Amino acid sequence: MEIDLSKYDQSWYSRGRSGLVVLLWWFIQGTVFRYSLHNMYRWRNFLLRLFGAVIGRDVRIRSSAKFTYPWKINWG
Repeated sequence: MEIDLSKYDQSWYSRGRSGLVVLLWWFIQGTVFRYSLHNMYRWRNFLLRLFGAVIGRDVRIRSSAKFTYPWKINWG
């Protein structure tokens, strides 16, 4: 079976932010976000909002949650 990868095109896709912002978010998520205490829901919501996520008032997000691009999240 032979697959022609020359036809593969993802030029239409946009991460929505620069590569530097993406790397910064991945660093924050892998450290401060991930190792926050269990009941620090407001802190994690703050971090997500800082990167552009729209999150409702009573939403609780666990530290084990993973977001590749938080600016594309809308739980409002």
